[in-house]
Amino acid sequence: MHTRLLSSAALAAILAASVASQALASDQLTLRLRRPGAFGAVGPGDSEVLGPGGARGVQGEMRVSGEGPGAESAYLTVTMAENGPGCGTPVINVPDSTFSVTWPADCLEPGEAITLNFSTAFGPLRLKRAYWTDAGGDSIDQVIAVEVPSTGRWSIPALVSLLGAGGAIVLLRRRGSRA
Repeated sequence: MHTRLLSSAALAAILAASVASQALASDQLTLRLRRPGAFGAVGPGDSEVLGPGGARGVQGEMRVSGEGPGAESAYLTVTMAENGPGCGTPVINVPDSTFSVTWPADCLEPGEAITLNFSTAFGPLRLKRAYWTDAGGDSIDQVIAVEVPSTGRWSIPALVSLLGAGGAIVLLRRRGSRA
């Protein structure tokens, strides 16, 4: 029984350390990217909208604050969390710390938004610059980016650690009640 208790506690500790090391090795950021309001409108937080009609895509660049080999040209993973209303499936291109999202047709109207998930293995991320594009890839509008709150990178390791500690306590109490 004593050996089994140590094995359960050791397994929980190893699992918690593994999850924690994965959380430290990468970072994630979710951004809501919005086009400013109606064409020609100037309002709080909006500058004049540069182009009418739907945007064909969005292009941008991320700043990676991490260190180590490869951090300068960090490899990003970008996924669509929420597409624009009525937009088709976009092509997402991520050659390095830059990204582009292109729809098959003009799509995102002024005032509409998409949500993208960004992740990398090279540390904290932040948006350096981004703009909406037309069919030719030319800038037609600025991007208004808002970070979408997440549970944070310590939530899962903390939960796993608490579950492991709780399991060890239960096993210790069972052992004590049988003695």
